[in-house]
Amino acid sequence: MNAVRSSDIQAQLKVAERRLLTAPRRHLLDGLGWANGVPGRPGIYAIWATQHNTLVYVGQTANLRARCTDLGRLPNHSFRRMAARRLGIARDEGEVALSKAMATLFTISFMPFAYGRAEFEEYLIMRHRRTLWNKTARRIAFSGHERHRQDRRRL
Repeated sequence: MNAVRSSDIQAQLKVAERRLLTAPRRHLLDGLGWANGVPGRPGIYAIWATQHNTLVYVGQTANLRARCTDLGRLPNHSFRRMAARRLGIARDEGEVALSKAMATLFTISFMPFAYGRAEFEEYLIMRHRRTLWNKTARRIAFSGHERHRQDRRRL
């Protein structure tokens, strides 16, 4: 069996990243059937702030359509909670006000991606962390040198 070279993996990640970043976008929560046509398959999604065309959130899921519908419910999606905080929309103002704001301010792109979704998500978070609202994943935050320093502090 041939060993996979790191440079091959990096090249594949860059191709996948380019596909996601250039995928067609649709406005979030833009009407009742806004998620129609989103495949019910595993994949990666990217949320964009429309004003500056800035990538603000990436996520991975076992079911893209189900995850998109989660974006419409505050308890179900961390991006929705972050958007409510950042936009200054209080819980008592309601889900409708938040959905209207999100439909105006954000778009989403997605692509099916069956294997290695979590690793691809981490790769995207590391590459775009300056603009993302995502928290750095624990797997990234405590990898390599940082993990070694954490382990030494416990001693």
